[in-house]
Amino acid sequence: MADKKAVTVTDTAATVDSMTATRGDGWAGVMPAVGGVDAYGYGGMRTVARAKLGHTELTTLWRQNWLARESIEIKAAAVVDAWLRLDLPDEEDGLAAEIWKYADALTEPLGIKMAFEAAICWAELWGGSLIVLGIDDTNAETIQGDDGVAQPVNMEGIRTIHYAHVVDARNATIAEWDTDPTSPMFGKPMVYQVQIPRAGMSARFHADRVLRFDGPLTPDEVVDDNAGWNDSTLEAQHDAIRDYGTGMHGVSKALEKHSLDLFRMKGLGKIVGAKDGITRLRTRMKALKECQRLGNVALVDADAEGYEIMGRPVAGMADLIDRVNRNAAGAVNVPQARLFGQQQGSARAGSEADEAVFDKQTQRRQSRNLTPQGRRLAALIMAAKDGPTSGNTPAGWTIAPCDLREPDPETRAKVYKTRMEAHKIAIDAGVLDPTEVRSEFANSEYGVTLDTEITEILEARLNDPEPEPPAAPPAPEKD
Repeated sequence: MADKKAVTVTDTAATVDSMTATRGDGWAGVMPAVGGVDAYGYGGMRTVARAKLGHTELTTLWRQNWLARESIEIKAAAVVDAWLRLDLPDEEDGLAAEIWKYADALTEPLGIKMAFEAAICWAELWGGSLIVLGIDDTNAETIQGDDGVAQPVNMEGIRTIHYAHVVDARNATIAEWDTDPTSPMFGKPMVYQVQIPRAGMSARFHADRVLRFDGPLTPDEVVDDNAGWNDSTLEAQHDAIRDYGTGMHGVSKALEKHSLDLFRMKGLGKIVGAKDGITRLRTRMKALKECQRLGNVALVDADAEGYEIMGRPVAGMADLIDRVNRNAAGAVNVPQARLFGQQQGSARAGSEADEAVFDKQTQRRQSRNLTPQGRRLAALIMAAKDGPTSGNTPAGWTIAPCDLREPDPETRAKVYKTRMEAHKIAIDAGVLDPTEVRSEFANSEYGVTLDTEITEILEARLNDPEPEPPAAPPAPEKD
């Protein structure tokens, strides 16, 4: 095989600096690369960073672009919909509900779930957010002025929690970093400068007194450029969202032209060539359109004019729309059925697999922006003297996300029916005793209240050893 020779580019158009040939999608040196050699003398393309989306662009996308907004809201709602299961061993029923009720009161009128959802939305849009907690504890009291909340929380001295406010990254700057190498928070934010523009207030809050929510994973050097916050999720999705708008705009234009009005005029060439011909033509067309608008009829001269509507084929338009929708759904990581509603045809193919992937992604988001924050909030509430536990944190409590796919009542009923039928087969075969499945029936949502005395008798009968068979009668003596 002959050795490859270096290619020298001599054409002026091909040697243009690739930075000046940047396309809108962030690729440079594209056209020279298509010919086999780019502006630097080798095949391929280079990525060139476009300008970072600013606050104005992100705000506009959120307010005016439904795809950008839905892609964020759908994922945030999926994270909090199942919510958290708080288990308190050996505690009375309803205590967990009282803890969440206390949390709801801190975020009125939103409620704690909606506050978490809003915080996750702003984290995705702005790269991060906080839920600032108004904790009244001894550490905050000993320091005069607003600097009291810049101190760590004294868990043993929490009297009450007054509020929980959601603040996005634009209004929360990192005032101090933890620079102690021996600290577990080394290299992380220690104090935030929080602003509430509509209230005209600003205060410094210790990291102990906030719940932090982060945007998508971002390299450290970019986080440094963002003053300690991550990138917006729309940074990576911006081009795909733009391309979706361009594609749907093209589809809209194509649908607008699916028919063509054909208006025949005798002597049109002479009319246009006349001195006032264009004016006469415009006057005639205006009169025709006015008749169509008023009476949906076309009045034409029977001898000199003709009017008809010529249809244009739109075959393949449905497939084109489906392809554009599918590309957009894949780019924003949301199943197509969730993003665009009930779909037909090929859009429904693979929807279960898409949902399974989306569930796994949601679980990862929960482990990052739900469980740690919920655990911290629950711990603070249980430590509060005016809280449901009066400041006595139960031992061994745990918190974890609930199942994402809670089956509907009909599905649960079918599963229960199948289990009972399997038990009946086992009982009829002598493998199980009815008393062994009696408690399962009573504890299910379809069971009934069982008489405890009868239950005790049946359990005792089940546990009693089987009586020994009676001794055989003595054999008769032989004469």
